[in-house]
Amino acid sequence: TSDRIANAEAGGIAGSLGLAATVLLPSADVAGTVRAYAGEGADINAASLSVRADGVQLRALAESFAVGFSGLTTVNILQSDADVTGEVAAFIGAGAGNASTASAPIVVVTGGVVVDADALMAANAVANSVAASLLGLAVSAVRPTAEVSGRTLAYVRDRVDMTAGSLQVRAGTIADRVVYQAETRTFVAGLSLGSAGNFVQADAKISGLVDSFIGAPFGIAPAADATRSLDISGVVDVDAWSGMDATATIDTIGVSGGLTVGAMLTTTDISAITRAAVNQGARINAQGLTVDANGRYDSRSNTESVNVGGLAAFALADAEAKVSGTVDAHVGAHATTSPSATLAVVNVGSGTVDVNAVGDMQAIPDIDSDTVSFGVALSGLRLRAIVTGIVRGYVGEGVEIDAGALNVNA
Repeated sequence: TSDRIANAEAGGIAGSLGLAATVLLPSADVAGTVRAYAGEGADINAASLSVRADGVQLRALAESFAVGFSGLTTVNILQSDADVTGEVAAFIGAGAGNASTASAPIVVVTGGVVVDADALMAANAVANSVAASLLGLAVSAVRPTAEVSGRTLAYVRDRVDMTAGSLQVRAGTIADRVVYQAETRTFVAGLSLGSAGNFVQADAKISGLVDSFIGAPFGIAPAADATRSLDISGVVDVDAWSGMDATATIDTIGVSGGLTVGAMLTTTDISAITRAAVNQGARINAQGLTVDANGRYDSRSNTESVNVGGLAAFALADAEAKVSGTVDAHVGAHATTSPSATLAVVNVGSGTVDVNAVGDMQAIPDIDSDTVSFGVALSGLRLRAIVTGIVRGYVGEGVEIDAGALNVNA
């Protein structure tokens, strides 16, 4: 298990009868690897085997806060960046970036084998600004960004030789999903008897991977070795369960005696992959096989804005919430690849092979804007909700299945 937390905080107060300016650029990054594994060369004989890697929290927090006041001109420029790029992996055999060799592990247990990877990865960016000017101009330019691009992997590689009562390979479970969160929060206020301008862009993105598999990894050629197999007297389960939330929130208020301008852009995007698979190079003899991939993707962009100008007030708000990710459950070659000559072999006798892919995808943008002026008041608002995600369950090419029943659902 491991906790990895990075905090970057910056704050400033500026005051002047003339010009007051503040520039803050905090950045927080969490990287590194959490691994539990039985690697090549291992020879294990035991009652049971559990290989577990738990990224209890991989969290990056970048926070900025500025207060500026002046007689003539106040300028606050803030950028808060939070990124999580770490990896949590539990596996038996070669690492995911390498080809399996003749030194692949030999595992003999009388009970069950569990390979389990779990993680909470969170990127949080906060940027708050208050700019005030007595007679002149109060301006805030603010941009928080948060992104999670980490990976959570659980796998048993091709060429592993195993005898066991049961086998569970899981990246998350129905009761304890792998969780990825990207969140930005912003409050901006501009106050002046002259003019006020608030310019904010907030981005929250998740592009990570949750992957559970048996066989060769995606992009690695499978090893051809018919002398090695997974001989399981019970059932084999391969599971990937994820919960992903990308949220961007902006709250602004601009008040001036002259001209007030507010421009706000919120963007959230989940392009992550949740995948469970029996890939090519796997050789399984068991009583049954279940492959489940379940992804919950929630993308939300929220903007609240109040703009008041004595002479004129203008507001432009754009909120885009997008889900473009994938939930994939399969046996055999991946849908986007050409099959290798080395087949995946699954023999469950009279048992059942179940392949299930379930995706719950939501994209929800929201804008609440009030624009008031004794002169001219104009507002331009655009909301975009985009769901182009893919949910697929399938038996691909390059596989040989011997079973009493085959169920594929998506």
